[in-house]
Amino acid sequence: MLIKNKSLAVFLSAAVLSAAFRVFQMLALTEYDTGFIRREKTVPFYILSALIALLFAGVAIFAAAKSPQAKKGKAFYLLTSVAALLMGGTLVFEAFGGDYTGIPSVVRVLYIVFALLSSLYFIAFAIRPVIYFPLSAKFAVLPVAFLITKAVSVFVRGSYHAVINDTVLEVGVYCFNMLFFLETARAVNGFGDGKSVKKIAVFGLVAALFSLTLSVPKIIVGAVYGAALHSGVYGSALPLFLGLYDACLVFSRVAFVPRPEGSKGIYYVGKH
Repeated sequence: MLIKNKSLAVFLSAAVLSAAFRVFQMLALTEYDTGFIRREKTVPFYILSALIALLFAGVAIFAAAKSPQAKKGKAFYLLTSVAALLMGGTLVFEAFGGDYTGIPSVVRVLYIVFALLSSLYFIAFAIRPVIYFPLSAKFAVLPVAFLITKAVSVFVRGSYHAVINDTVLEVGVYCFNMLFFLETARAVNGFGDGKSVKKIAVFGLVAALFSLTLSVPKIIVGAVYGAALHSGVYGSALPLFLGLYDACLVFSRVAFVPRPEGSKGIYYVGKH
């Protein structure tokens, strides 16, 4: 329990610090109208960006070093179900209220279809522990398909504009979430390997950090000083609930355990 709490504490500390750094970047180091870095503030902006990247890397290294293992029991976790329900509702909104400006028709149709199917999957995942019904593990690929169409939409829409820091964070959000959901889908369908749980833990926590670092600062700045947001808080719901779901799923399904006693570095000191 102590090790688990330490892992959660490390994650939460990194999330709070990265969000605080991002809020400062948005309020003091970027142009409010465009989102570009202020010319005279370039150095401190990149220093803070490097610190955020180090926080992400630190969490990934810490999680990998704690020998993550899948939990044996199948306990019901309320937070995970709530996060899945929020994801389901958010994806319905994404399907019918998303910004499709400049998105090709084929991509738009695929986006809507996979958003709705993924919404049904998350809702089913949320209520299944309460009202049991069979749910094929093959449906775990639906969020991966949705995130692919989401990433394509971001790339297409971004190609019409100059790349800003928000765009880089958004790309990171969907890339790491794709890796997380893909590895999860592989594992639950029996295609995982001996490192699957470690990859799920690392990808999941980094994806959660990316998601929360993109969404939470926007919401905070929007509430405190909305004029500093060149694009408003629109689009913050999906990364916010992705981040919450990622974190809930990892900490409810993965146990972070210490290295075996007698193990130190690359040498094994123990009974032979």
